[in-house]
Amino acid sequence: MKELVRKTWPERSGRIMKTIGIIGSGMIASSFAVLTTGNGYKTLVFARSDASRDRLLKTYMNHWNALVKQGVASEEQAAVCTTYLKIIRDYEEFADTAQFFEAVTEDVAVKQSVYRSTKDTFEMFRTQTQELIEALKDRALQENNKTAFEFKNRGDFEFEVKFAGDVLIFMMHTNVFEFSRNHEVMKTPYVKEDPRRSYCGTIHIYNFLADSFTYDREADLGYMIGRVFVNHEKHYFIEGKRELGVLYNNFNTAEITPESVQKIIESAITYTTNFDLLTPPYDEVKLVSVAEMKSAFDRKPMVTGKRLGFRFQQDMD
Repeated sequence: MKELVRKTWPERSGRIMKTIGIIGSGMIASSFAVLTTGNGYKTLVFARSDASRDRLLKTYMNHWNALVKQGVASEEQAAVCTTYLKIIRDYEEFADTAQFFEAVTEDVAVKQSVYRSTKDTFEMFRTQTQELIEALKDRALQENNKTAFEFKNRGDFEFEVKFAGDVLIFMMHTNVFEFSRNHEVMKTPYVKEDPRRSYCGTIHIYNFLADSFTYDREADLGYMIGRVFVNHEKHYFIEGKRELGVLYNNFNTAEITPESVQKIIESAITYTTNFDLLTPPYDEVKLVSVAEMKSAFDRKPMVTGKRLGFRFQQDMD
């Protein structure tokens, strides 16, 4: 460091100025910013709030004052190097940054809150699904409809609902995630106002054929038709197909309530009902061995799925 700050950037001819991005506002981030600006690099540091920005700037200047006092840098050199620092509040300002460094201390309290919110939401999904299935059973009985509806708990973080020839499995992931800087969620005013809102828990919704479980066809395929993201304020949005992906993508205003959860479940059932089984490509099933024919047909290693042979991502919405 002592040799690096002896010459300020204008005195270092022949080098190309680069921009470095730092995410974080603690001691590590401020120390690293001193190192990068001391080497003449334009440095963008992301701070989540005005308080963290002020704290970062104070620590950063204290570092430079100490270097000047120790004779490592002159006041003139420190003044020039500090001009290379810019504290930002918007991830989009990193667009032209050549390299990133992350120096973020995990906010344990926020992540714990996200976990509790996600678990509460999952239990709400469980309760609403049970009630909906009972209502559908009663309606089917009144209308003399032979469609069977069944709810089954599969543990603290998983349950399933079976109807007609389909199974929906709802599964909560026990970890907390943050979106990448390039995700559309990070560009919303809601998250920009408080980036901690970008930490989310997830609930996945999978669709399988009921016969895949009945006949133990382990090679059969299921499809994730949607995943629900929930933050510590119980705001949510869904990435998914058709009804799920279109109706529930307003993270700014969408909040988890019994009514919103019921609509999501109904949309998942509606989409699954309209998501038809397609026959496997002929070339994949035209040859059958004698051994396979001797075994139970449903147990032969022939993969079955609703879109077998086609990319699910390319289904027409």
